[in-house]
Amino acid sequence: LVTGGSQGAGSINAFLRAWVESQDCPLRAEGWQVVHQAGRDKGEIDALRAAYERAGVPAHVTAFLDPMGPAWGAADLAISRAGAGSVAEAWANRVPTMFLPYPYHRDQHQRVNARALESCGAAVVQTDRIDARENVAHAGAALSRMVRDASDRESMRRAFESLGPPDGAGEAARVLHAWRRE
Repeated sequence: LVTGGSQGAGSINAFLRAWVESQDCPLRAEGWQVVHQAGRDKGEIDALRAAYERAGVPAHVTAFLDPMGPAWGAADLAISRAGAGSVAEAWANRVPTMFLPYPYHRDQHQRVNARALESCGAAVVQTDRIDARENVAHAGAALSRMVRDASDRESMRRAFESLGPPDGAGEAARVLHAWRRE
C-alpha cells in the first residue's frame, strides 16, 4: 500500500515511480502487487500506472481510496506519510510501514507521530529528500530489504504487540468504568 494521505504526495509518487523503474526494485521478482493512492493529479496517476506496467508490477493506482480500511487490512507492507491518521491506521492494522514524514513542516512533527512505532520496531522512518533519485538512493535500499525479507516484516508485525491495543480511548473508558465500580 502506498499512500501520501488523501491529497497524495508528489515526492512519494516520484520516489515510487523511480524506485519501480530502478534495477534494485524487487517487486516483480517477489510477486507483489501494489495499491497506490496517488492524489488527484491525472498526469501523476498516468505516469505511475505506466511505470508499474513497464516494470511488470500489477498495480491499482487511484486518486483516492474510500474507504481506506480494506486497503490497510489487505496490506503486507505500506509506504506512507506519518500524519496522525496514517500512523493510527498502520498501528490498528498492524502493517509494517516505511514512513516518509512530510518534509516541509518546520517542526517535523510527523516524525514524532511515528516515533512509537519506530521505537518498538514496527516501522521504519526515512527522510523524504524530495528528489526522487535521492530517495531511491537512501530510502530505496531500506524499502527493497522490507519487500524481500518476509521474516523481517513478520517481526515488525509482531512488534506492534508491545504497543498494546490501538484502541486507546476504549481502553481508557474500560479502566475508568472499572475504577468507578470499585
